[in-house]
Amino acid sequence: MRKLHPYSLRYALLGISTVSCLFIMSVIALVSTLACKSGQAEAFLATLRRVPVSPYTAMRNTVGICLLLFDVPTVIYSLIYSVISSLMCDHMHVQNINVQVMIITKMEDLTGLEIELMGKTHHGLTQWNAIGGYTRSDAHVLVTIISKYEISQVTSIVREFDPHAFIMINEGVNINGNYLKKLY
Repeated sequence: MRKLHPYSLRYALLGISTVSCLFIMSVIALVSTLACKSGQAEAFLATLRRVPVSPYTAMRNTVGICLLLFDVPTVIYSLIYSVISSLMCDHMHVQNINVQVMIITKMEDLTGLEIELMGKTHHGLTQWNAIGGYTRSDAHVLVTIISKYEISQVTSIVREFDPHAFIMINEGVNINGNYLKKLY
């Protein structure tokens, strides 16, 4: 009977972890393609933005590389540490990215929307009166700065009040002034 090389299991696990990560990425690509064709791209992308990728990468690196070098208990502890630290880094990073949100709406009374947005996000709003370039009809523009973490909350609030509102989100905004940074 042929004896297995001591690293055979480790190389097999490395291969399995790499193939599983490639499989996950392929499934995400396939689902996103189907979502785009069925008109559900916005909902799918909103869901996908909430899924952090770094825990999967950390898991692949920890399981794949550590199994080649260390014993199983060390690999398990390393995996737990890597996943927790990756999730914390993702969380801290996303909440520190500021975005500018411009909401263009044709609603007449914005009081309810303004109160709801300021009440939920605890950030101020600026309102501008505007005229549509194509329709030449009156419109209102609401501008606020929020963290990237709050985008889905703000868009859902706006959609409750005005499903036809036009929402623009700009990343990489530099803020100099009275802006409240929150930790979630």
